Amino acid sequence: MSEIDIWSSESLLQKRIRKYKLIYFFSRSKKIKEKITDAISQIERMKNAEFTIRVKYRY
Repeated sequence: MSEIDIWSSESLLQKRIRKYKLIYFFSRSKKIKEKITDAISQIERMKNAEFTIRVKYRY
């Protein structure tokens, strides 16, 4: 994975988080809000895991 791929995938995750936050902001249903918070925390975990792997195996 090149450096460019990493940044583009990261921005995709950011876009997804932004989209979820918009849906969260406009939704009135409590169930939907719970699902969205779960999804956002999952994405955050994915980003953290990806970052640690990248740092560990850079060289």
